[in-house]
This record gives sequence, C-alpha cells and structure tokens, in this order.
Amino acid sequence: MSLPIPKTAAEALLMRMKFCGIDYVFSNGGTDFASIIEAYARGATAGLPMPEPIIVAHETAAVAMATAVQATRIGLVIFAIPFLFAYNPIMLIVPEGGAAWDTVAFLFVLIKLAAIVYMLSSAASGFDKTKMHVLESILRIAIALIIIHPDMLISGCAIGAAIAIFAGHRMLKLSRT
Repeated sequence: MSLPIPKTAAEALLMRMKFCGIDYVFSNGGTDFASIIEAYARGATAGLPMPEPIIVAHETAAVAMATAVQATRIGLVIFAIPFLFAYNPIMLIVPEGGAAWDTVAFLFVLIKLAAIVYMLSSAASGFDKTKMHVLESILRIAIALIIIHPDMLISGCAIGAAIAIFAGHRMLKLSRT
C-alpha cells in the first residue's frame, strides 16, 4: 500500500509528524496557519495520514494541553524509578540502605536502570525509530517491570529479552527500508 504524495511542505510536515507517532496537534487557528489549514483540508479528502488537530482558543492553553499529554507519558517512567531503589538497596550507596557495597552489583543496577528507562519511555511514546504496535509497547512495559526484580538471574534474563526486542525492532525497520 503506497501513501499519497504530499503536494506542499505543510502536508509533508503533518504526514511526517503522524509517521513519527505524533497523534495530536494542539494549536489556535490564526492568520499564520493558512498553509496548515489547507493541508488538513486536502489531507481529509485525499486520505493523508495526519495528526488529529485540537483547536484551542489561546496558545497558552494549547501548550498546557500538549505538555499534559507528554507529561502523562513521562510519568510512567518516573513512577518506576522508586521501585528500583526499593528492590535494589545497593542504589542508596549507604550502609543504612541494607546492602553491602559491591561495585559489580551497583554497575548491574545502573544497567537495569538504563534498560528500564529506555523500555518504558519507548513504550509510553509508542515509538522507537518507527511507530510500534500496541502489543510491542505492552511487551516492553512487562519486560521493564521484570527488570526491576532484585534477583540477578531474573532481571538479567529480562535485560536479554529487552536487547532482543530492541535488535528485532531495528532489524525489522531495516528490512522495511
């Protein structure tokens, strides 16, 4: 299935935004948006994939709404971080945390942290170089939650699964280009 070819820069911009996983455009219509409005008008009749426009009375409200949508996605990642500290006391770096210092264990927890942040942020945005299917996003969230587990074997296997998902997604992207 081939996509229609955009005829204007505004159409190309909106199509690219949709391809990159941007589902909504918050804006207030005005004299500076003529080309965008025309692109949406043609896109509706030509079947061009474009983000859904959300028209707002004032640009301040538009920015607040767009920020709220993105903050909700980021909140998922921020929510998981305290659990990593709770289940891996070595992260506290003090004897009162309940774990003796171990450089290898600490470095492993840092790798876990990076994997969790990457898996959750890509799942929340639904995008990793290309748009992801909903099932891949759910799988990434599940793997990230398993990575939190304090047992090195279980979390190590989950990191291996995360690497496999990452590599598989990249290879699939390369095979499509």
